Amino acid sequence: MIHIAFGFNENYTMPTGVVMLSICMNTPGPICFHALIDPDVTDTSRKQMEDMAASFGNQIAFYTIAPELFKGAYLNPIFTLSTYNRLLIPEILPAEVKKAIYLDCDTITVNSLQPLWDEELADDEPLGMAYDSGTSDVRHLNNLDIPLSQRYFNSGVLLMNLDCWRREHLCEKCINLVATNDFPFVDQDAINILLGHRVHHLHLRYNLQYPFLTVDEKEWMIEKSIYTPEAFEAIKAPAIIHYSGHFKPWYTDCEIPQYWMKYKALSPWKDVPLIQRHTNMGFHLQVDGVVTTDIEAADSIVAPLLAIIMNMSIKHHRLFMLFRKMLWTIARKRHLIED
Repeated sequence: MIHIAFGFNENYTMPTGVVMLSICMNTPGPICFHALIDPDVTDTSRKQMEDMAASFGNQIAFYTIAPELFKGAYLNPIFTLSTYNRLLIPEILPAEVKKAIYLDCDTITVNSLQPLWDEELADDEPLGMAYDSGTSDVRHLNNLDIPLSQRYFNSGVLLMNLDCWRREHLCEKCINLVATNDFPFVDQDAINILLGHRVHHLHLRYNLQYPFLTVDEKEWMIEKSIYTPEAFEAIKAPAIIHYSGHFKPWYTDCEIPQYWMKYKALSPWKDVPLIQRHTNMGFHLQVDGVVTTDIEAADSIVAPLLAIIMNMSIKHHRLFMLFRKMLWTIARKRHLIED
């Protein structure tokens, strides 16, 4: 039995359902999906997922996560409470489950996950992760006080040694760290700080991130001699494509939606329309990847910044990240975004 976990709220039920379908179609079962959900996920959404999993002979278990568990954790329009649900996987899943794969909801599988599941973790290896597309960003490593000799990993795909997490109380340690710091990449940063030196390296084919498919290799934020050969191997034979960043495949401006759209067209959500981003000066902001929310209080400083960010190409990643950080800082100070 392969155990695969997700964390999501109602806004992400459609993307989660699509990646579930891609897993069912590419990976022979039996599979047990574990859904760590926010209280807003509806009975209708649950039923759709249950029926789809059952049609392949697989099953799904739901676990409703109380928001109070992450009281005080840093939030912004990109990282919401459900972002943190993955930290609870070792404590929420039944004790007899010793290992689990976690996937972000903005991934899609294009090959079997059996080889990933078969990767062996040592007793003292808490998890397996692939390198982040910005792993050689010295500024970020310095900001987190991570030694430059230590690699930075992406948390969109995790192969988790649940017994190790339970034995060392790593859930509690990670949650305490994110609750007391405003990390730019929240729990991903916390995992790298606490566990980065103990990570089992997964090949990038199990977490082929968006920039590797859309950005010229000269702009990759990786050390060429170390990472480029692996990145090209992953591009030739990916298993999991990760739409990391802001250009999700359910947006109309995604550059490479075809991998994801193939499975959406076969899913119960095939008729759900793609989302057109709003960048007008009436000021709309894409919240949590799916929902569009008015922020009418935005003033003349924040609105132009948002327009720049939403229209900025991913090819200008460094400038993009700088403007995004500026926007969140201004918005929070002006009480446009709740802490």
